[in-house]
Amino acid sequence: MPQEPSESPKTSVYATAAFFTCLGFLFPFLFLAMPVILGIMALSEIRKSNGTIKGRGLAIAAIAIPAIAAVAFFVVLIMSIIAAGPVASHHPKAMDISCLSNLKMIGLSMQMYAEDNGDYLPDSLDNSYIREAVGSDKTFVCPFCRRTGEKYELLPGIGGKKFNDFDNPKDTPVIICRHHRKNDNVLYADGHVAQLPKDGKTSK
Repeated sequence: MPQEPSESPKTSVYATAAFFTCLGFLFPFLFLAMPVILGIMALSEIRKSNGTIKGRGLAIAAIAIPAIAAVAFFVVLIMSIIAAGPVASHHPKAMDISCLSNLKMIGLSMQMYAEDNGDYLPDSLDNSYIREAVGSDKTFVCPFCRRTGEKYELLPGIGGKKFNDFDNPKDTPVIICRHHRKNDNVLYADGHVAQLPKDGKTSK
């Protein structure tokens, strides 16, 4: 007698539920864990059924879709944070650090100028050599002065001097930026930068 066809394997209830539940990632992330849990349960049930239960593809999709959604969410979040960099830079501490970085870059360009010009410092920061060496006009403006465009300036008597004219370059300020709440940002003749309390020795 011909054998009756074996019963077609049924689809795992867990796999089906997991697949449809995974669409919950379009809504609050409260639903995100549910399809993953159900998908894992479905795979376990299918593995133990010895072929009587199917739905492995649905279960894997239910686990993969929320995982991909989560990765995409975090990528978008990170990209948003990076894109918001200019906004974050308006934090006073970040602006202080940015100002010090500007002064450091200017100090390096002044040292390069002196090495190529008989140890003399430039007459001003508008010098074409200095501007080309720095490379960005934004570097010449303190972040606190972006709206006004007020630029850094050499202190009186600094422009055109030789490094040898300074008795102690590491204690001789060449630029002082006072646009900060508690400290003055200072560039010294030897190229190093520092923050000093307002009305400190550099403000005399």
